[in-house]
Amino acid sequence: EPEAIGAMVAAARMIGPFAEDIEVTLEANPATLLAERMADFRAAGVTRLSLGVQSFLGDELKFLDRLHSPEAAAACVRSARRAKFDSVSIDLIYGLPGQTGPEWAQSIRQALALDPDHISCYSLTVEEGTVLASRVERGDVPAPDPDIVAAMYESACEALLLAGYEHYEISNWARNGHRSRHNVCYWTEGDYLGIGAGAHGYLGGTRYENVAHPAGYIAAIGDRQRAIAKAYQPNRAMRMGDWLEARLRMLEGFEVAEFEAAFEASLSGCVGDSLAWMIEAGVLESVDGVLRLAERGLLLHSEVVAEFMVEIARRIGEPEAEAANVAWAEVAEEAGTPR
Repeated sequence: EPEAIGAMVAAARMIGPFAEDIEVTLEANPATLLAERMADFRAAGVTRLSLGVQSFLGDELKFLDRLHSPEAAAACVRSARRAKFDSVSIDLIYGLPGQTGPEWAQSIRQALALDPDHISCYSLTVEEGTVLASRVERGDVPAPDPDIVAAMYESACEALLLAGYEHYEISNWARNGHRSRHNVCYWTEGDYLGIGAGAHGYLGGTRYENVAHPAGYIAAIGDRQRAIAKAYQPNRAMRMGDWLEARLRMLEGFEVAEFEAAFEASLSGCVGDSLAWMIEAGVLESVDGVLRLAERGLLLHSEVVAEFMVEIARRIGEPEAEAANVAWAEVAEEAGTPR
């Protein structure tokens, strides 16, 4: 409810000062976000609304078990506009079993017709242990064809570029000034505080994960005023891998000197010949000391990072955690933040 969101924003403000232009994002499902509540959420302090539209085709929404219709999704975006959120974002999914290029293009066109400030396009992944994975294994639905999925991604890149969106991260496009700030924080190794059941956080070089079950989380807070289920400090090799994985998601890439200053080691010395041959193959490009994925490398981010990790493990050491179960007080102390 808007009242609950407002209470959480107010509680967050009590922890410390907010920037004047703070971005407060609410993720919402078009099926459950009522138009008449939009203004209430805006008044509660929400500045950015992210809508899980996923598709503008009814059959695809049904396959994804979404409760909203294409018409309801479009109406939701228009209502958000009337409520004057600073940014309105749409999530779309491609690579569905049986989905065709023209069908994906239709969803892109309908999204663009609504003129959102930000669009995220994610490829459907068949996760082990899910209902979808079981259906694919039984042959009920075909596995996504990687060539078709790649073509869909490339068509989205072209359409969104022509529409004037900045392609700033592998799966994200934004109008000028509307990048997702919390995601950019993750991709640039910023600190973030994970609050609530199952939340993840990163403070002072320590990663932690809260108790997943809401009842267990609440009980832990009541008993000991913290609910961290596990925490660890990545060792040097793991930090390097995390750093490269995140920074290479940003299309602007990173300055090699920044990596070398952070780890007091040369990048080429850490990843070996893989750096040179990937540049030679046109997967990576290096310009004026900045390394980034080349256009043909956007679909190979995971493969690039995996190759780097193999080389880092061989030269630096295995990418495993150095410590586990770090207490909250230690996390807060290392991050320089109040308990």
